[in-house]
Amino acid sequence: MDYVLPITVGFIFLAALVGTFVSRRTRDRCLRDFEGFQTTVELPGNKFLWGLLEVFPKSLHLVYGRPHQDAEGHVETSYLILTDELAKVVGLRRYHDELTAKNQERRRRDIRRTHKPSLMRRGRRKARNFVNTFRDAFAQSLGAAMAQAKKGGSTVMAQDKQITQIGQTVIGSSANAFEPLLERYIDRRVVAEELRDGEWVEYPGILKEYTADWIQLLGCRLRVEESFDFADPERLELNRKLDFAITFRPHAEQGGTPSLTIEVENHDEEPVRLVRVEAVDYVRELNTEAAPGETQHVELADLPDAVFAALDAAAMPREVVLQAFERRDSGRDVTTIPALPAIRLVLEFTREADLCLPRRTVVVRHGAEPLE
Repeated sequence: MDYVLPITVGFIFLAALVGTFVSRRTRDRCLRDFEGFQTTVELPGNKFLWGLLEVFPKSLHLVYGRPHQDAEGHVETSYLILTDELAKVVGLRRYHDELTAKNQERRRRDIRRTHKPSLMRRGRRKARNFVNTFRDAFAQSLGAAMAQAKKGGSTVMAQDKQITQIGQTVIGSSANAFEPLLERYIDRRVVAEELRDGEWVEYPGILKEYTADWIQLLGCRLRVEESFDFADPERLELNRKLDFAITFRPHAEQGGTPSLTIEVENHDEEPVRLVRVEAVDYVRELNTEAAPGETQHVELADLPDAVFAALDAAAMPREVVLQAFERRDSGRDVTTIPALPAIRLVLEFTREADLCLPRRTVVVRHGAEPLE
């Protein structure tokens, strides 16, 4: 009895099964490092999402700290970034000032393991790099394992290409692009570059890891323009550098015109620039600055009625305070946060962040010296 055909079919089925299992269980190492951290994801069109990150093979899941209610009244608790959308992600940011004390310590432990890897960790990396270097040879060897069986007939020989492809899938699922030059710069300062809107943007930071699709940089100092939406107070509370207080005055006290006062208290060691206030059919340029330890007040007495249309003015408190968790001892009531007007306060300030940047648009261009 000729057992060549059933053996071949069984081998192909087993290899395909293993390949599928491995590919659906393998997560990108750069993205995996951000799992469980508060993470900001940038999508095309200058769209930003934030939440607690969960990483799946070829997809991401952002879990909101508080349920969000959209304009149509739907209550949303998370955002799903599936395979097609993940391929378009501009980058991920893990802002240091948004991390809890527990996650800050977790981040430091991870960095220490990278800086001083254990013998097992070094061994795993060398083994992975070895597999990457000879991945094609390993994949071809799976086809060679059937060399003897090929003598049994053309049916088996026809499976050679398929066997080789399965081998590449199995090996490729656990391996990543190997760059000997980038290996030299692991745990060293580099400058990555990205062509954005026709201009080169630089990201100085420490190269922690790279894969076929992503580059991970630590400790990047970014001068960013951030938009804080008062309809989403969770984001305002997450940062550790700024506190906000909103004083509300209903129509009756202002001759029929609603009014708000926004206080921005700067707890950073660098100045924060208040750029503008935005709302529906409303833009007000501010261009003022809050020095370290200073509080700036923004009076908004000319807001359109549409800003308050979805709110119950009678139920609004006189003051809402949004403070970082560690500063909630000022005596102000911060236990509950009511619905707030859909106002965006745009600020420009320096933030430290860890970045995951796609290799399709970002390249490590320079080695760099530590900042003094």
